[in-house]
Amino acid sequence: MKHVIFYSGGLGSWATANRVIEKHGIANIHLLFTDTFIEDKDLYRFLIETTQKMFGIDQSDLLALVDLIPPVSHHTMELRKDFLKWLAELTTKRNPHFHWISDGREPWETFKDARFIGNSRIAPCSHHLKQQSAKHWIFDNFGPEDTTLYLGIDCSETHRTLAPAKNWEPFKMGYPLVETDTNKDAVFQELAETDIELPNLYKQGFSHNNCGGACVRGGQAHFLNLLKTNRDLYIYHEEKEQAMREYLDKDVAILRRTRNKVKTPLTLRSLRLENETDTALNQFKSKPPSTVRVFDAGVGKNRILKLTEDKTRYITGNVGTSNRRVFHYWSFENAFKAQVKKEVVL
Repeated sequence: MKHVIFYSGGLGSWATANRVIEKHGIANIHLLFTDTFIEDKDLYRFLIETTQKMFGIDQSDLLALVDLIPPVSHHTMELRKDFLKWLAELTTKRNPHFHWISDGREPWETFKDARFIGNSRIAPCSHHLKQQSAKHWIFDNFGPEDTTLYLGIDCSETHRTLAPAKNWEPFKMGYPLVETDTNKDAVFQELAETDIELPNLYKQGFSHNNCGGACVRGGQAHFLNLLKTNRDLYIYHEEKEQAMREYLDKDVAILRRTRNKVKTPLTLRSLRLENETDTALNQFKSKPPSTVRVFDAGVGKNRILKLTEDKTRYITGNVGTSNRRVFHYWSFENAFKAQVKKEVVL
């Protein structure tokens, strides 16, 4: 009997592989990784390091190459793809139990080909780069009569076992973490008891180690975490999304916002600008400057707002028509919005 584990780089698939090896030995074990080319660099380290340990094959020289993987950017994406294909070839040749394959595209290329931006409901990237790539490879190399497929679904996600069982017929499916009543916390503890370092995305607070933290199935909080931990990468995906909107000439986006029961597209650019404005406002409130310079378009001159003694708002005074001073109070929000930025020439 042959055993194929979908090896994604997540802890669930790692723990699943360990259980299958413990039960059946390594002779007929095959780990399958389908690359999207946008994975976090440390995911590739985790793949090579763990498969080295599982099968007792020295891959230390391949581990050293991980540091040379080009970043995800507009200028280096093709170079990154070529490098990862080369590293995949070296790794697969070294370790016959580990199969590192790819469709040849990264997610944004699948969106362009499908003329559709992936989202939490429909993800062309997952369908083509993961599911279809895996299906073609497995049906080309294995038969259902002597092969079992395994997924790293844990006991808290039993509802997720239904679709794979149907999609992979007539292959038999196995879910060792469900069968052993193992949850995610237990898996994290298992890794902590080894000398293998926790993958970077988990350290940064992501719930999954996939797509470099830019999975289109994630929500607003997921992408805000990407903005917080890797702003340059967020901007890259923001710009790719904007390019796709222009290419499709449609108001579409990865994310959606619901207000008054009405759902509208929420672009990564809008989400970032809103968040950065909120962050700057909170910083302004926490340490309000003693004075704020604003430009009053109505009067046509500069104004200096002074922080009140109780530091709860700002105040400014003007001379009225009756030659008496009239005071105006400004909230922190209004003062923040009206302040003249340093780059503005007065």
